Amino acid sequence: SLGVHYVFDTTIAADFSILESQREFVQRYQRRNQEEHALPMFASACPGWIRYAERVLTNLVTSHICTAKSPQQIMGSLVKGYFARQQNLSPDQIFHVVVAPCYDKKLEALREDFYTALYNSPEVDCVLTSG
Repeated sequence: SLGVHYVFDTTIAADFSILESQREFVQRYQRRNQEEHALPMFASACPGWIRYAERVLTNLVTSHICTAKSPQQIMGSLVKGYFARQQNLSPDQIFHVVVAPCYDKKLEALREDFYTALYNSPEVDCVLTSG
């Protein structure tokens, strides 16, 4: 009755995020003797911590942050990419809503690096917080 056509669980996106973080760690470990900032690697799916690190901490910390997307944003990529193609839709024809327990997930969804200019569409259109 609300117009929702599909509901997805982000568990698979969390698995992809962990696999991507693992891949990046292995690459960093292999480069540890050639690259000063290869290790340690900090990984977090908490957008509040990432935002704090980017705004307050120096490059001594931010250069160690894992570049893998969070489960929320991976799910956005899957919905607006893979799922859209399976349904013969362009990403801008899908309105992707995430229900999350944290307000900072709203800020994460608004980041410019999670926006597809080609389709004039963000990976996540709206975040509703359960709080």
